[in-house]
Parts: sequence; C-alpha cells; structure tokens
Amino acid sequence: MSNSVGRPSSFQPEYVDQVERLCRTGAIDTDIAEFFNVAVSTVYEWKNAYPEFSEPIKRGKAKVDREVADKLMIGPWGRSSSSKRK
Repeated sequence: MSNSVGRPSSFQPEYVDQVERLCRTGAIDTDIAEFFNVAVSTVYEWKNAYPEFSEPIKRGKAKVDREVADKLMIGPWGRSSSSKRK
C-alpha cells in the first residue's frame, strides 16, 4: 500500500520537451496550463515538484526574454539605440 495521499499527479515525462518548445514561442504559465488542459495551480505544482519540468521553462523563457531585449535595443528605426545620429 502506498503512503502517498491525494490524487496522483497527471504529470507525464513527455511534458518536459513540450514545455520548452512552448516557452520558446512566448508561452506563459497560463498558456502552459491551457495546453496541458490543467489549472495554472497545477503548472505551479509541477514546477515545484519536478525540476525536470521547471528547468526547460526557465531556459525557454530566458531565450524569448533575450530575443525581446535584443529587439528593443535595435529600436524602431532599425539600428541600435546606443548608436549616435549623424
């Protein structure tokens, strides 16, 4: 007999690869929950309970954050905001 209490987790190992791909497209926790058809609180629980799930989320979101930051540095005129006007 198992000592665990409550409902078994619906987490599946294949979610690890899927979640990183999702985050690389800009998905946030609510999008992740919708994709896996679970509550956002479940995504939070999975992130806390499964490092193999939370790490790909961090990597995927970091990649998108860098891309956004790089685009912001270019500015609306297609050049780096740090370049001087002539």
